[in-house]
Amino acid sequence: MHNKLQIIRNNPILFFGILIIVTYVNTLGNGYNFDDHLVTINHHLTSANTKNGFLDIFTKPYYSDKMGYNYGYRPIALLSFYIENHLFGENPFTSHLINVLLFGFTVITLYKFILSLKIQGGENIAIFASIFFAIHPIHTEVVNSIKNRDELLALLLGLLSLKVLLKYEDKKPQILIYSCILFGLGLLSKKSIIPLAYIAPAILIFIKGVHYKHFLVSAVSLITTAYIVGGGLNSTNALSFILVSIFYLLIILVVNKWKYTIKWISEIHISKRVKLLVIIALQFLVYIYVLWSKQFELMLLSVPLNFYLYKIYHDKLLYLLILQTTIVDCFIGYQDFGLISIFIAIGLFVRNYNNKKLDSITIILTLLAICLFNYNNFLPILNTATIMVTVLFFFVVERKIIFSFIVTIGTIAGAIYFKDTPTLGLLMLSVIILKYVYQKQFLGLLIPVAVSVSVLAIIIHPSIERKLSIEINKNEQVKPTFSSIEDKSKNMEEGRSLSYIENPLIGDHTSEELTFTGLSVLGTYLYLNVFPYELSFYYGFSKVNVCNVKDAKAWLSLIIHIILVIIAIWKFKKHPLVTIGIFWYIASILLFSNWVELVAGVIGERLSYTASVGFSIFVGGLLFWLIPDFSGKIYRLIRVSIAVVFILLFVRTIQRNTLWASPVKLMSQDIEHLSNSAQANNMLAIALMSEAQKATSLSEKEKHIENALSHFKKTISIYPKFFNAHIDIAKVYILQGRLNEAKKHLVIAHNIDPKSTLVLEELVKINFDTNNLYALINYADQYLKLDQKNQLVYELVTHKLFINSNKNLALKYANLGLAQFPQNQNLLYIIKNLSYPNGN
Repeated sequence: MHNKLQIIRNNPILFFGILIIVTYVNTLGNGYNFDDHLVTINHHLTSANTKNGFLDIFTKPYYSDKMGYNYGYRPIALLSFYIENHLFGENPFTSHLINVLLFGFTVITLYKFILSLKIQGGENIAIFASIFFAIHPIHTEVVNSIKNRDELLALLLGLLSLKVLLKYEDKKPQILIYSCILFGLGLLSKKSIIPLAYIAPAILIFIKGVHYKHFLVSAVSLITTAYIVGGGLNSTNALSFILVSIFYLLIILVVNKWKYTIKWISEIHISKRVKLLVIIALQFLVYIYVLWSKQFELMLLSVPLNFYLYKIYHDKLLYLLILQTTIVDCFIGYQDFGLISIFIAIGLFVRNYNNKKLDSITIILTLLAICLFNYNNFLPILNTATIMVTVLFFFVVERKIIFSFIVTIGTIAGAIYFKDTPTLGLLMLSVIILKYVYQKQFLGLLIPVAVSVSVLAIIIHPSIERKLSIEINKNEQVKPTFSSIEDKSKNMEEGRSLSYIENPLIGDHTSEELTFTGLSVLGTYLYLNVFPYELSFYYGFSKVNVCNVKDAKAWLSLIIHIILVIIAIWKFKKHPLVTIGIFWYIASILLFSNWVELVAGVIGERLSYTASVGFSIFVGGLLFWLIPDFSGKIYRLIRVSIAVVFILLFVRTIQRNTLWASPVKLMSQDIEHLSNSAQANNMLAIALMSEAQKATSLSEKEKHIENALSHFKKTISIYPKFFNAHIDIAKVYILQGRLNEAKKHLVIAHNIDPKSTLVLEELVKINFDTNNLYALINYADQYLKLDQKNQLVYELVTHKLFINSNKNLALKYANLGLAQFPQNQNLLYIIKNLSYPNGN
């Protein structure tokens, strides 16, 4: 093993070049696949025949069309296609070859980057991590899909930026400029590398040991680049971006200078009153921002403030928090706050009663909390039960821990049975746990514990709904048909607007559902990185459904990710690459958890591309943490096992490449495990219709059409309100001459969206063909109320009335049409015949 590794060390570029060629050579013969049309096939900006100038690439959105659909800003990705098409012409072979070369350069850059860290065992880790990254099947989408060159360019430029940054020091300040330029170019390819702006400076200070001033300068430079180039200036979450960045800088500096920070804080002499005012002011700002933005996870910021205040002011802080939470419940209506106020008030009451220190303030505040809670929540029996259970709990908790545990479990079980989040049970459970941690006066820690656990309760409780800024659209109104679906967007935002079948979180959902769906998504990404067998071209509704607190997969994901973070912290000094890999992976994949921004399909394998670098580094670091020396007979079985795993990954990647030969081949294979994905079935049906149009024989054409029809029907069986699918089914039936069946689906589409002129026009035409005069007039009238500039509608209704001898109505519609189109010869002819029936 050692000799083989030495061969790779001596010729790394040659080795990885051969590895990439062998792994991806079978992708070079593939054609264009779905979504490749976004950047290829006579693209209006990148084609060699384009009428647009070179600079238009930097002033136009990533995608746009004549119907006004546009989104994104990725000029570097488009520039690569512009150069390619002008140098080599437009063909899939060249595009695939360039994608493979870019991937190969990325693998080599990853290897060189890990070596540049100069960590003990880094050479071996670099080899294993780079091989693992190179042959991992989850990257087949990025490499095989020509459209995903944006991901390839972004990561390559991001890694080059990091590698350059490692040379940053006092004598070479220009290095930082080069790094920021490369990082900015990466962002202009795609913004998925934004987390690297936080990862890179952390590596610089913790691994390279640079001075904290260099860390600050590099961090501020990269974060500012991410903020400006990454579109932060136009983001509605700009304040969150700034707060997260400030919090990140403080955490890194405190961790790096832990002993110095503690000493510095202890030496600060500030009056008690000033400390109180500052902390309360900060707490007030946190509350105001949380309630204004509805980003309840930021309540975490108030937890350390409450711990600090309680340490100084004890019960006085309890009074303040009871009032705060009661007011929030009473005036804003968030019931969790009222529940927390009751929990704190009763705990304080029972503690003072047991200690014979019950005062009037405690009694008044407890009564106030109970009264307002009952007033604001209209379930008297449930409210009484909540109060009694809480009182009982606090009276017995100090003496009978087992009984208290039973009460708690009963509370949680009851809440789950009644389909509610066990907020009260979570609060009680936290106190019981602390009974074993703090044996003395554990109730004295009631408030910081309650506040800490309340953060979780507030995030997951279904009574608090997150109202998204995206307009909810469950009716799937997107442009049709037999082509890729894009939604309308009037600005150059990075992502397009989504529909319900692409991401069910577009609909009404609670913070609980957003949180646990995100956890489930993170678990799926981790599973795909560990077991990349069942890969899919698409996910979406209802392959991925909205989750809640009862979802076991989400809880398992949370536990595993917590364990990973603990391992990262634990092995920070002895195995820093394990730490780097874990935090790189988690920071990158969080961007696509649906917590930051909703994702098309909920999950996308291409979105794991940047994160998989961190996962590969973690795997390499973990391997050499557990097995530092591969020489010796004892490790022979392990060496064989690693070789088998690599072979399996290699074979799976090659198999997956062959499926990307065409959209129909890929989708037909994946649909076997995507049978419950509405959009996957719809996309396959659209691809089959496209193949039917290219078919050279009638039997082949009919076979594709029937297959497409079955998948369109499967689509609406999963999601009956899929507007586009009903139109496509109608078009298939029209092609087959089955007009009555087509009419049924057009009527359904009309009921979904009564103002769709597209559907109304089709209904006018099909009722004309089926001689249904009453329905023809009805739909024509509805159409003309919305749009009076369609000559065909006037002509069809006028002609049908004319041949049915309905002279007055025929004249009415003919005159209406001529008012809009005075030169229309068909309408003039009908009026002439109606006015002069004998031809005079």
